[in-house]
Amino acid sequence: MANAVVPHMYRAHETVYHAGTPALALYCVRSGKLKLFRRLSRGEEVVVGVRGPGDLLGLRSLLTQSSHVTTAMTLEPGVVCALPGVAFLGRVRENPKKGYRLLRQVASESHLLEEQLVERTHNRVVKRTAQFLIEQIQLQAAAASKGDRISIAMNREEMAQLIGTTPETLSRTLHGLATEGILAVERREIRVLDLAALVELSG
Repeated sequence: MANAVVPHMYRAHETVYHAGTPALALYCVRSGKLKLFRRLSRGEEVVVGVRGPGDLLGLRSLLTQSSHVTTAMTLEPGVVCALPGVAFLGRVRENPKKGYRLLRQVASESHLLEEQLVERTHNRVVKRTAQFLIEQIQLQAAAASKGDRISIAMNREEMAQLIGTTPETLSRTLHGLATEGILAVERREIRVLDLAALVELSG
């Protein structure tokens, strides 16, 4: 089945697949980060999550043989591998253990989405911002473990959507964290100066 895997290189803000299109392949993120979002009828964009290296995309839609319910778009340059759905489903039918592991992964993703919904509803913006920044740091765990500078480069509007707030509220929150010496906020980059304090704010 490895021979059927096709890697694709993407630039930042390129679409891997669109909501409403048939799920014909399983996608695995080899490098880079992507966002999954839905666009409402009035044009508003609702981001439902960020995926990074090792994550699978389109799994639920492929297993249910339905269309994609979200659009997957890169946040930065990266490589995403595509495995034709026919080859993938054939392998799952032949290997019950692999099918069981995939079911566990689908259940885990569903649980994560539920947790994110609860957090967006009940947690304060400062706490959600801290949690989001820590999640981004974890995606850069290798760099952080070597003592390299910890930074997040992301469009502020996209970041606000992922946190579940407005760009204006996010800007005020980041400014407050910068005033406390926890972050250094620049135009195109956010640097974490006090990781321990950020972890404490995240709860």
